[in-house]
Amino acid sequence: MRRRPSRTLAFKLVVILVAGLLFYIGYYLGQVYREDQLKGLSATVFQRPHPVQPFDLVDQNDKPFTADSLKDHWNLLFFGYTHCPDVCPATLTVLAQVYNRLAERPELQKLTRAVFISVDPARDTPERLKKFVGYFNPSFLGVTGNDEQIKKIAGQFGIFYERHAPVDGSKDYAVDHSAAVIVVGPKGRTLAVFNGASDPVRVAHDFLKIVDFFGG
Repeated sequence: MRRRPSRTLAFKLVVILVAGLLFYIGYYLGQVYREDQLKGLSATVFQRPHPVQPFDLVDQNDKPFTADSLKDHWNLLFFGYTHCPDVCPATLTVLAQVYNRLAERPELQKLTRAVFISVDPARDTPERLKKFVGYFNPSFLGVTGNDEQIKKIAGQFGIFYERHAPVDGSKDYAVDHSAAVIVVGPKGRTLAVFNGASDPVRVAHDFLKIVDFFGG
């Protein structure tokens, strides 16, 4: 003859079920709250961040710059070139103002930097990059490489660029390129992308939201 479960066992099962239900409700409400933190941002945030894939470049000091170099920093990646007449200086000016606005959180400011990746390696030597980015902020970093290396990292981040042929025998030429600013966190993961950065107040505000969302 089968024995009926004791009242004690039944009570334990009810407690487990209620605890599981409360956990699920708490988790669900927590997710809703976290998602609400991202509403209205000027950046596209990847709630499932993906690691940056390996690449090999050199920085403005002629030192290797790889995917591991992005770790332990909050990186604002921007692709451009030093001969750019408008978008690049304007964007780096905005990023410098964003950096200054982080002064109220000095530990975060210390870990934050803009990384300017040249799409014009033929003209943008490490020395030239160092002078260029240093004009906007001494903590900013210029990075370059050969054509193949630049294509690889630009493709990874979905960055478009195209060099135009010189006009009338001149050695000068323009380069069309995306104006996106990509946020890579201290764990070396791509977290978000600003499709253009023109308002330092809003970018700084949204950047802080992104940092707080991912536990910075």
